[in-house]
Amino acid sequence: YNEYKSYLRYMDSLPDELLECVLSHLSVIHELQEASKVCCRWRRLCKEVYSCKINSFIKQSRLGKISWRNCTPKSIFKRDRISEPSPRYGCSTVLHGNAIYVYGGALKNYFTDMFIIDVLSFTWKKVNVYKHFGENPLPLCWSASTKHQDNMIVCGGLFQHPSGLSVREMMYNTIHVYNISRNCWYKIGTMARERALHKITSLDDKLLLFGRLNDPNDDGDIVELFEICYNEEIDKMVKVPVLQEELNITSRYKHLQVKIDSHHVLIYGGMKRTLNEHFVLTDAYLLTFSSDYSTLSVSPVSVHGIQRELYPMSVSEGVLVGGHVMFLEAPICIKQPEDRPPSFYIIDANRRPTTSSMYKKDYFHTFVLDISKVLSEGYVEWIPPDRNPPPYAPKATLAHSVIKVGDSLVVYGGRQCSFGIPVSEVKGSNKIYKVTVLRPK
Repeated sequence: YNEYKSYLRYMDSLPDELLECVLSHLSVIHELQEASKVCCRWRRLCKEVYSCKINSFIKQSRLGKISWRNCTPKSIFKRDRISEPSPRYGCSTVLHGNAIYVYGGALKNYFTDMFIIDVLSFTWKKVNVYKHFGENPLPLCWSASTKHQDNMIVCGGLFQHPSGLSVREMMYNTIHVYNISRNCWYKIGTMARERALHKITSLDDKLLLFGRLNDPNDDGDIVELFEICYNEEIDKMVKVPVLQEELNITSRYKHLQVKIDSHHVLIYGGMKRTLNEHFVLTDAYLLTFSSDYSTLSVSPVSVHGIQRELYPMSVSEGVLVGGHVMFLEAPICIKQPEDRPPSFYIIDANRRPTTSSMYKKDYFHTFVLDISKVLSEGYVEWIPPDRNPPPYAPKATLAHSVIKVGDSLVVYGGRQCSFGIPVSEVKGSNKIYKVTVLRPK
């Protein structure tokens, strides 16, 4: 005990600069959180260290100085493969503590199982959900998910591969909640429309839904805002509608939906399905809610710095880091067709992305969108991307999941980046990659 007290006196005698240097060697995921509980001084310094780590992450990411590491567990024995998920894409993922919960997804079939990725040891664990209580969702792919308190919320999704033009009959409108502590599912309500490839955003105690895989003749979409409350009489969570309004903007799917603060949400890009082709959208809008969430206003946002010769294949898996959104995607070329609005683009299949090497065009690249000026000056700006793929970057996938864990990113799953391949021949992935920034020299 006396040695412990002398150690504390020694640590307290260190100036802030030295103690901050010591704390900077701790991991953001767990160690820095625990160190912040020691005292008020350590809490203040831990916040400064965390801020510096995030700023360094943004700066190094903008320069393309990030590193990929394959953290997929190796299953040597057959018994270990039981807890290993099969390759899949379009999963629902949320981070809870030091675990990533992965639900559903698809490859040749649609899945209804759940797994946990331990982000400290990077090991798998299959979750045996309690099935005798509540109501389990059906096999789903491309549903929207988020974490709300101790719950994983899963909304909508596809239950079979789209064939033909009409997709409305292939989508769900149900909202399910997986209670992590009880280890069971509940069905808490339905959405106004069937949705898939949409987004859900948490605004304090409320949830915002927008976007969906549209039929070619659909135009416009409904934004839904609702609360999830606990009903003591029936001992379960229930959905309480707050606002439902049709937005006068182009309907879209696979878009970026980012919370700026508790009353502002940014919507950027996505895709639009028509009778003949799929369009890549590059417009942006700011949704502003009143203080009591009773009214909603929509204002357009200017977009600067679009690189037509090096654009991310998808913007739906962007991760907010500080005032920037990071995308880990394969690069594509886009071009503007005739007789279309300025924000409508199509993929230019006749051109190759202007990467440093033609052999690296199918590898993961880093894209950064600066959204720090969206409230003050009304615009977002693409940072010119590095034309070199990051060190050890693997071949890019489609419909993978990207989760921010402390000062690093975790990438899971996906399917091969090839169009026109029959569903039965598509190859999927169950690999886990950890993406970190390279330390400045």
